[in-house]
Amino acid sequence: MQQHNYRPLGPDEPPTCAALWRDARGMLVGAQGYIRVQAPQRLTALLAALAQRFDLSRGVAVEALEDGTILVRIQPAAAADVPLSLHYDAVQSALGAAHLSTLARLFVGDGEIGVPYADAHAPHGYDLEGSGAPWPAGTPLALREYVLGATPALLPPATHSLTLTLLTERRLASLIADYAQRHGLAYAVRFLHWEVAGARREAALFDLVHAAEVRPIPGFVCDFLRRLPRTTLLEDLLGSVDLDQEPARRMLVPWGYRPQAYPPHIQHLFPDQSIVVLGGSAWGAAVLTAPPPRSRMQDLTLVALPDLAQVAASSPPAAPLQIQIELVPTERTTGSIHALLLDAPALARLQRIVRHLPAPFFATARIALGEGVALIIAADHGEVTGLPLGLALTRSEPPHLFLPRGISIRPSLPQDLLVEALNLQPDTLTVLGPHGRLDVPLAAFKPLTSLLALAIPTQKIALRPTALPTLDLRELAPTPTKPPAAPVAPVASPSEPEQRGIFQRLIGGKPAPGGSGVPFDQELRQRATALEQRGDYELAAAFYTYLGDSKRAAACYRRIAEMR
Repeated sequence: MQQHNYRPLGPDEPPTCAALWRDARGMLVGAQGYIRVQAPQRLTALLAALAQRFDLSRGVAVEALEDGTILVRIQPAAAADVPLSLHYDAVQSALGAAHLSTLARLFVGDGEIGVPYADAHAPHGYDLEGSGAPWPAGTPLALREYVLGATPALLPPATHSLTLTLLTERRLASLIADYAQRHGLAYAVRFLHWEVAGARREAALFDLVHAAEVRPIPGFVCDFLRRLPRTTLLEDLLGSVDLDQEPARRMLVPWGYRPQAYPPHIQHLFPDQSIVVLGGSAWGAAVLTAPPPRSRMQDLTLVALPDLAQVAASSPPAAPLQIQIELVPTERTTGSIHALLLDAPALARLQRIVRHLPAPFFATARIALGEGVALIIAADHGEVTGLPLGLALTRSEPPHLFLPRGISIRPSLPQDLLVEALNLQPDTLTVLGPHGRLDVPLAAFKPLTSLLALAIPTQKIALRPTALPTLDLRELAPTPTKPPAAPVAPVASPSEPEQRGIFQRLIGGKPAPGGSGVPFDQELRQRATALEQRGDYELAAAFYTYLGDSKRAAACYRRIAEMR
């Protein structure tokens, strides 16, 4: 490109170049902007940065020049009350965000002639000395190809979604449909022909929602679905999706990820009624311009039940499966505070400062007092703010269960099982934490103004540290789907006394002979191997997962998929 002489202009000096004028801020601007990128491989990063600020489908075009550089043409939207220099300042900031300040430069002009935009050496802009040659025309490039080529960025795990989408192979569809129904999920599915690395695969795209009520899909369901082979869990970034209707466009990315570009600013690059899928390394990116309609689950679950007189149990009930409930820290330690647990020093501080609290705080908080302990909760399931005392608590599921902020319960169980395991009562608030367990009747809560009275309320609450119970899942023990291939040696001889510990309750066997036995992990692995040889892959996968052997667990899931 021909080199020109540019000179900085003062704040009141008029430009000689006919393509420039001063806007309301006194900056030299033109009707169009140009970004010349010296590193074509960085174009994706530049477009992602621009998409954080502008709609790429309006006034943005990309061309490849003969010298190997890239030219991005920008046509700002005309607005009488918005100076053009604000738009160009945002473009300059996008260059910095993409780390292209030294590899790309912004020019302004009239579509034919352009000069560099204002910088530190020319705060008000540059003027062109002499006549200028027009910008060369290049070969237009497709914007959306570069947008799809950007690698999604990993974000911290978000809250569970109300709707999730699953991209998997078609032969796994029956397994996923059966699992969704058994866990109270409704779904709609469309079947697709998918090109991956030149090979054509039959794919299924599931939309999953909770069938009973509007609530997030349980975490244990997401964890199971993510472990299936050749399966990607996706979520929508544009609009809300349900089983009855879809928005004009959909953009699906792997669960927990976000694209580098701002989704609303790139959606119009794709046609109406299209679905953009960023399927990760397993599936790649694709644009479904005319996707087939979804089939509702009622159309795929026509099941004929046999005569009840012909149904018999295939095997005796398995031994109870017991899982220890634990409180574990999570990655997120910030968020809403719904209650405060105060010890004796914090309660004494509260009594000293209560007269200085703002009046609205008394209307939004209630307190229950005990011996050296107090619990403050927000009214109407709101938040407690402005009181830096005590242990911060958040509501869990069910809502009358409170946990310290940054703590969660493992395993992630359905709400009805958790209520039964912890013996939660609807008229009692339960707090679980490092101190143990605290049960507070709702009747014990009084207005915070009770601290201003001369007599302290006589009703007390007791702090009773107790160990968390074990959960009995005997009704959920899976039934073998295949007859045993070979007899399995018993764990203990019938003549020995039956001393059942936690290991025996977990695997349903007898203790090892002699009392010394084999290490716990080795016994558990032997049992998992025996289950796998018998064809009970689902239970064997659970054992391997407990042992941390994700490779063997994945192999069991693969065998389940092949049988389907």
